[in-house]
Amino acid sequence: MGGSGTSGVLRFKSDKELITVAVGVHNYKRWCDVVTGLKPDETALVINPQYYNNGPRAYVREKQLAEYSVTSLVGTRFEVKYTVAEGNNLQADIIIG
Repeated sequence: MGGSGTSGVLRFKSDKELITVAVGVHNYKRWCDVVTGLKPDETALVINPQYYNNGPRAYVREKQLAEYSVTSLVGTRFEVKYTVAEGNNLQADIIIG
């Protein structure tokens, strides 16, 4: 990512569920989110724009969280945690299980 206002989304698929993990930079601070319970047509290309332009997930970007965790409806725990949360070389761990 090139700087503030950028983001990316990874989509994970198992036999039981689809999820996305979003990470980005907003106002020069990191943010992250995990979306569970997705339908097959809810791809990363569909989810990522929802964090912008008053989309339904924009409030998550505004929180600028350094970590986030959630347990899906099928009982899988997902966690995103920035291990380097400041500066120009951000790093985050994604933990599934």
